[in-house]
Amino acid sequence: MSTERDIIDAEEIVGGAEELELNSPRGETALDAYFAALESRPKIAPKRQVEMAAELRQEIAACRDILDQIPGKVIPLTRVLRQVLEGERLENFLLLVGEEKGKVQRTGSIDRYEFFKGLRERAALKNPRLADWSIRPNLILAWSRDFMRMCDELPQRPWISSIIPSRRQSSADLARWAKAVKQVESDTGLRINEFAHCVQCLRPHAEKADSLFTALTECNLKLVIHIAKRFQNRGLSLGDLIQEGNLGLMKGIERFDPEKGFNLSTYVVCWIKQSVMRALVMQGNLVRFPQAIHELLSGIEKLREAAVKEGKPEPTMSELAEKLKAAPDNIERALFMHRVSSLQQRTGERAQDALELALVGDDGIALDESEALREAMAQLLQNLAPKERRVLRLRYGLSRGYSRTVEEVAASLKLTRERVRQIEAKAIGKMRSDPAIQSQKCRFLGV
Repeated sequence: MSTERDIIDAEEIVGGAEELELNSPRGETALDAYFAALESRPKIAPKRQVEMAAELRQEIAACRDILDQIPGKVIPLTRVLRQVLEGERLENFLLLVGEEKGKVQRTGSIDRYEFFKGLRERAALKNPRLADWSIRPNLILAWSRDFMRMCDELPQRPWISSIIPSRRQSSADLARWAKAVKQVESDTGLRINEFAHCVQCLRPHAEKADSLFTALTECNLKLVIHIAKRFQNRGLSLGDLIQEGNLGLMKGIERFDPEKGFNLSTYVVCWIKQSVMRALVMQGNLVRFPQAIHELLSGIEKLREAAVKEGKPEPTMSELAEKLKAAPDNIERALFMHRVSSLQQRTGERAQDALELALVGDDGIALDESEALREAMAQLLQNLAPKERRVLRLRYGLSRGYSRTVEEVAASLKLTRERVRQIEAKAIGKMRSDPAIQSQKCRFLGV
């Protein structure tokens, strides 16, 4: 399957989305209910959408400037750095340079190197400016909501009994309020009055930005449905395609520049299509392969189809490697990984010789012997203590078919990890010294 060859015209898609508004499907499924809910969403003219996008950028910039006054913003910034170091994509947090018309810049080792190299220019996280980081607008709004929630969750300030004797409160309430204030001041780096003032200024901008983003998203949901229907029957259901398209729509709204002179609907089409196609590549196949493997397989398929159309023989490995600028071994491995075998595939001439009839081992263990193997394992475990049997069953998946980590076993048995390791080592030592083990190995494994 190659989705890269589909050519989508923005004008045609927008027109199809308008036709979808007039002919919305009816039914009783969850998708039909979703379609019916979209009918109540107001339609916004393209020119007005551009104006709302400009207002959204202004409100996001205002939120960003206010957050820059809060030293505690380094806490979510360091969280971003930790997630990037653990392997998260840079584009999940930052608006990278070169993200135009849906062509997202690759976040490879060079991008990460440049990103971390530039940290020195950002004052080493002492008091960085968010504008220099190019943080995604949705992340700015999320951090704004976190600071507003931090302020809202503060306990009510107790009244001073000397001023209003009738509203006296216990010293415990005063201590609880003082502890919460101290924690907020420690997290934000501001005095409580300064932080409350920042939140008071931040709230109207964040709420307006949220409402604008929601309105722009809802008025383009039918556009997502129209694009998702073009990619049906390729491995994902329509509901999954719509969900992925909605994610692409939100990315497009975040990156839309009203000053470019395009309509919002025209711009987000490529982002929706990119998100849907990426979902098909990563989730649409029985076995999930890396993005580079899919790109290599797509290039091989295109070269083979071109050779068939021109009446030429199928290109060899060396020719494919030369045209795709890849090593022949990589192409051979990609083609080998792409092959998926069925468990019902025959391994001999007889119908009984199926792949599922062979299990782990040099010669394989027939399915009719699995019950005998299970009984033999249960008999061998009887010589162990109850706790040792329990640990081995959990660690090696002898009961339910899947193994567990030491941490999971320790949590299940309410023991320490070191104690679980000791019990496991002791049980394995007992089984290795058991003469019955050798006879069972000869019976099933032939050793």
